[in-house]
Amino acid sequence: MVKKSLSYLSIPLRFITVREVGVIINLVIKLISTCLIVILFLLTGNNSLAQKTDSILLNDIFIQPELLFGKIVPTRKPFPYSAGVTTGMVSVGIINNNREKYWNNYYNYPTAGVSFSYTNLGNEIVFGDAFSIAPFIQFKWSKHKINTSYFKFGIGTSYFMKYYNKATDSTNLMIGSHFTWNFQIAGYRYIYNGSSINIKVGIAYIHNSNGHIQLPNNGLNTANISLAAEVFTRKSDIRNCYPGDSLCMDRSNHYFFQVRDGNGVQEFGGRNGPAGSTKKGVYTAAMSGGIIFNQQIKVHAGFAYRYYEHYYEYIMQLPNTSSFRSHPRWNASNVFVFLGCEFMIGHFSIAVDEGINLYKPFYP
Repeated sequence: MVKKSLSYLSIPLRFITVREVGVIINLVIKLISTCLIVILFLLTGNNSLAQKTDSILLNDIFIQPELLFGKIVPTRKPFPYSAGVTTGMVSVGIINNNREKYWNNYYNYPTAGVSFSYTNLGNEIVFGDAFSIAPFIQFKWSKHKINTSYFKFGIGTSYFMKYYNKATDSTNLMIGSHFTWNFQIAGYRYIYNGSSINIKVGIAYIHNSNGHIQLPNNGLNTANISLAAEVFTRKSDIRNCYPGDSLCMDRSNHYFFQVRDGNGVQEFGGRNGPAGSTKKGVYTAAMSGGIIFNQQIKVHAGFAYRYYEHYYEYIMQLPNTSSFRSHPRWNASNVFVFLGCEFMIGHFSIAVDEGINLYKPFYP
């Protein structure tokens, strides 16, 4: 009875190890924690300040239903058929109008919130459906409140009903696990501004990938057009930041030094597989330094060391790697330099890094 039940649920337990279960649980806990923290700060972060002065305006709070229509962007050939992508999304967001927060003025009163979505990928047999949750932030392209455009960035996780299975879903090389990261980037334009509702159109690009934790992992990308409505439960006028106002901006710059430790897991192989191998650790240590401009933007450069357990295991076991065995751990390592920029937004930040490998002998 148990075997039949598990088979019906299509859970390939023969591939699930204790480490995999730990990775999935850790991912879910981190995501839920992040969303709860975001909501907590958005809903309560301004209350204490609002009691100090009448010059602070109330936050704008809205619920946004949204429909997206698009197509899957193929990552390989041949690619499974898809009739089209349809996504229903609901977002809860806040425009923080507190002019006593330097970052709020610096980024022109951004919007932050959380999106919940359901996606039909146009091929139930291969892709199934997906459910996603993603905290997001939006930046306006101008200082106008009405008839403006803005940019949206979001990152969270998705749960796919179907993923690669050698026996039942071997053509789905895009998604290798139930859980994946979900990355969203979008641009919108208001077409109607009312007293309690705004309507807008936009374009969005959504990427899903599990980051090589489980293979295959070509990733699934969709390009979409969007129609959305912001329905406000509370809406106010945004107060401008007046030139010379000491509350508006901190223009001082500072130097900093930071150390980072990173720990992860991966499957060994290319993005197409082989699938189902054991997962091994990847460990990173990095040091960097740089300048914080205007208390909001960190520009940094540094170097990092990374070690791959899979590389070490491969070197020690196979005969064609004897030349690496004199220093197996060093030859299973990677040294690289990187340059990055981090945008600090209250209690959170968005960081982008780009690097160049100086030493990675095993990879070729």
